[in-house]
Amino acid sequence: KMLLGLIKPEGTVTVNGVDLELLNHRTEWLPRIGVLQQDHELFTGISIHDQIVTKFENDWDYSKQESVKNHLELGKVADTAGFSSEIKKIKGGYDAIYGDWLPEGVNLSGGQKQKVALARALESRPDILILDEPTASLDASAARSFWSKLKLLFEERDYHPTVIVVTHKMDIFPQCDQILVMGNGVLLAEGTHDQLLNIEHPVYSKLYKDYIGADSEQSSARIIIEASEGPSDIHG
Repeated sequence: KMLLGLIKPEGTVTVNGVDLELLNHRTEWLPRIGVLQQDHELFTGISIHDQIVTKFENDWDYSKQESVKNHLELGKVADTAGFSSEIKKIKGGYDAIYGDWLPEGVNLSGGQKQKVALARALESRPDILILDEPTASLDASAARSFWSKLKLLFEERDYHPTVIVVTHKMDIFPQCDQILVMGNGVLLAEGTHDQLLNIEHPVYSKLYKDYIGADSEQSSARIIIEASEGPSDIHG
C-alpha cells in the first residue's frame, strides 16, 4: 500500500535510492507497477479486452491513436493467467462487456475476475509486479502451473521485473531470491529459503514444515479418493 501511495509512511520509501515522494505518482511511478490485489474488482460497462489492456497518458501517442509502450501480447498474458481457455466459453470473447445487468453484458466468476486482473497486471510489462495471494483460488496443481507459466513468460520475452509476492502458500518460496518473514507488523527474519531453513529460524522452519506436512496429507487424501472412484488412470 505504501508503494502504491495508498498510505503515507512515517519515514520514507525509496526505490533504487529515489524517494517516491519526489515522483509524480500518476505519470512517473504508477505506470511502472502491476498489481494483483486479493480483493480485485473489474470495471462495469467495459469490455474484457479493455479490462486487461491498460493505457496511460504518458505511453499513448494521440497522433497515431495507438499505444507506443512495449506491452506484452494479450493472448500470452491471458494464457499465463489461465484465462485463455475461459474466454472461449464467453459469448463475445474479449469484446464482451462486463456487467450482467447491462444489455448483452456478461458476468464473471470470482476465479475468472482474478485471472482478468492478473492478465491486466502483466500486460503493461511493469518494472515491479505485486501479487497479493495470486494462487489463493487455485489448487496445488494449478498453482504450480501458474508459477511455471509466469517464469516461462519472463524468459520468452526477456522480461525481468521485480516480483513481490504476498502469500501464505509456500510452494513458491524455494524459488524466491529474498524472503521476508513478518509477524504483527514486524520483520522477524530475511534471507533465501535455504538460508532460513539452515539457521532453523523458529517461525519460518515451523511454518514451512507444517505447510509441507499439510500439503502432503491433502495430496494423499486426493489420491485415495481418486483411486476409489477410478483406479485405472492415476498419475503421481
